[in-house]
Amino acid sequence: MTEISRRKFIQLSVLGSAVAASGCEIKPLTRYQPGVYRSEVTGQYGGYDNRVYPYLNQPDGLMDGVPQYFATVCRMCPAGCGLFVRTMGGRAIKIEGNPAHPVNRGATCARAQSALQHLYNPDRLRGPVLHAERGAVKSRERGNAANPPDGRKMITDIVSQPIDWEAALEKVSAGLKSATGNIAILADAQEFSGSPTLGRQLQQFAQNAQASVFSYSLLDDAPWRAAAKVVYGQDQLPAYQLDQADVIVSFGGDFLEAWPSPVFYSRLFGEFRQGPRRTQGEHGKFIYVGPRMSMTAAKADTWLPCNPGTESVVAQAVASVLQDAGFSLVEAASASGLSAEQLQMLAEDFRNGGTRAVAVGGNGLLTSPDATAAFTVVEALNKQVKSQCVGFGSAAIPLPNSRASGFKNIQQLVRSMQSGQVGALLILGQPNPVFTLPNASGFLAAMQKVPFVAALTPFEDETTAWANIVLPTRTFLEDWGDHVPPVIPQGIHLATLQQPIINPQFVGGDGINTLDPPASWMDTRPLADLLVDLAARLGKPLTDSDSRSAVRTTWAKLGQADLKSLTTNNDPSWVAALSKGGLWQEVASQPRFGGGGDVGAGLAPALPSASTPQNWGGGASYALHLYPQIYNHDGRHANLGWMQENPDPMTMAVWNSWVEINMQVAHELGIRTGDIIRISSAHGSIDVPAIPYPGLHPGAVAMPIGQGHTLYGRNAEARGVNPLAILDPTTDRVTGALALGATRVRITKIASAQSGYQIDGSTLILAQDRPGGAEPEAVKDLIHTTAKEWKTAKPVTGAPKTPGSIFNRKSETEAPPQ
Repeated sequence: MTEISRRKFIQLSVLGSAVAASGCEIKPLTRYQPGVYRSEVTGQYGGYDNRVYPYLNQPDGLMDGVPQYFATVCRMCPAGCGLFVRTMGGRAIKIEGNPAHPVNRGATCARAQSALQHLYNPDRLRGPVLHAERGAVKSRERGNAANPPDGRKMITDIVSQPIDWEAALEKVSAGLKSATGNIAILADAQEFSGSPTLGRQLQQFAQNAQASVFSYSLLDDAPWRAAAKVVYGQDQLPAYQLDQADVIVSFGGDFLEAWPSPVFYSRLFGEFRQGPRRTQGEHGKFIYVGPRMSMTAAKADTWLPCNPGTESVVAQAVASVLQDAGFSLVEAASASGLSAEQLQMLAEDFRNGGTRAVAVGGNGLLTSPDATAAFTVVEALNKQVKSQCVGFGSAAIPLPNSRASGFKNIQQLVRSMQSGQVGALLILGQPNPVFTLPNASGFLAAMQKVPFVAALTPFEDETTAWANIVLPTRTFLEDWGDHVPPVIPQGIHLATLQQPIINPQFVGGDGINTLDPPASWMDTRPLADLLVDLAARLGKPLTDSDSRSAVRTTWAKLGQADLKSLTTNNDPSWVAALSKGGLWQEVASQPRFGGGGDVGAGLAPALPSASTPQNWGGGASYALHLYPQIYNHDGRHANLGWMQENPDPMTMAVWNSWVEINMQVAHELGIRTGDIIRISSAHGSIDVPAIPYPGLHPGAVAMPIGQGHTLYGRNAEARGVNPLAILDPTTDRVTGALALGATRVRITKIASAQSGYQIDGSTLILAQDRPGGAEPEAVKDLIHTTAKEWKTAKPVTGAPKTPGSIFNRKSETEAPPQ
């Protein structure tokens, strides 16, 4: 051991004391001090350096190392599940379900968990931007800029310049004031239609600005609500009490995965299968009617693959058997593609269920121009058997009349823009019609004729690229609000509060000198605050001063019974509502069936013709069956990496689009997994990898919605294709909703797949359906090789060194030692 002299010991002791004293010095956090922060990693992340900045203006109650929990509502889809968000140091770090909330009872889905990526997304707008030229973009090489895999360009950035808030707001108000034509407001129906406060503010702003409001979202529940109004006398979606059912028949309703409330129905379906009502070995009976075996259909005891778009025909046949109406099962069988025996057995199963049978509608019924009639026929089955498994809750706060306008009304907006009647367009939220509307609608060309376009949104997308100016708004985890879900559990009086979990103003420096970090983490503002500011600049202010006061105003109108239910332990009702997450209580159940007499009279759709073989494929044309993907929803979550990397439950595909083709049809056409297929309609074509799929009607090809963005952040751009672009602009005859399945397409194989990574460098093909022989050994090995191992594996001796070659994992591990 090295000896230390007395002099050296004293020197080291003094030095140690000095270091300890300086390390324990308490420095005020009123100003950014260079060197105080610690470096995490080098480089850039989303435009800011990777350093942890301290809170300079700490919120009340913040304690180091002590987590805080806040109740709020999830806005990642319309369902409105209750959340508890765990924060540490003022940052949201984990999302869980609110166990007391009637919709989800503590459960969450993958979309709710990914809300953190929505909040911390590096591609969020961080301040107002002025577009130098509407729609102008600059491109960069895809992949490695020095050596791009295929030389193609990818749209990544809009040509824009930052602008301060005062100048931005003045420019927007000036654009609205100087509008030579009408002012149109295009609002995201998912964000506005379910919020009493935002809906009220939007109506007041539109009235003050003398503007017309068009509230749009791709997944339009108007046909469903119209059918519920006829059958049940309720202008809201029914709440199916699946846990109380013995027989469930779903007519195209993928209630476990997509829309409108998957967590709610997943919980009840679990009770249906294994709840306290079930005895050992008895799990109820679930029958699914529809052309595609979805994740929901895969859970069914029986899947009846009817012809595309004929779910309502099957429902008519069941109704006829139940009431002995003399409806021809032979004719229905010919139209639906099912046998008369199958229809008879389905009707008998439903009859045997009695009052504990329930018919379920859903996204599959949005396929035809008769969507409202289809929903009506399906819901009428529940009235026929007096089902006890259909109910309604009530909204604790009434929603304003801000329902979705429907695609038909959006077409009217397009005609107005094309004719020059619209002088200014204000886009609120993320409706993104350039992406979600068919190209044949002409929306983009019409919008280009509007002299002034402004967007208030948290993300740039294909629509906001054509705006003159974009004002960044906050996400639901940073803003005040409220929500009434579209599906309210039976006998529940419900409204949910939304409160900011993280406040950007507490993060960053004070902006006094150039050494400071940004004045705030993101220089964004609440959408409601922006409406208040713009209304004041137009000379017609709103009644509320900001988003928080607007919510307080809305909730101050609660009835005395509601206020009494919130007030506990002498706490003010507002504080109690915030801590609870909103207001819900059990009330007397509403009558299940309040509609008129014969609900099917005049509403049942005519049977489709089955006289020509090409109606259901046969090599001539196929029905394009589009479905909302479980993770990407209508495309608004494609910019989240967690959603992209989650494998699709039925195909295991990730980070890309695909088209599903009936396996037998695919083999007859020589189509194998990964082959590139051209899908052509009367309005264009798209090229997409094929997946031969056994659970699909031979007369249909199926594709998920959500991929194919050209401008929506690094995780979404240039991934897959957008099938919405080639749709026919056909609408429901009653409500004007877009018919998602009214398009006929042809398919053509244009390229064969090569196992391994494709030339774009991002698509991994696992060729697992080679007819006429066994799989190549290299493909078998690839199936068991992770992406990381694949990229780092060594090539097989003698294997061709090409981008598409397969590396044999066994050869590397089993080779004798050298």
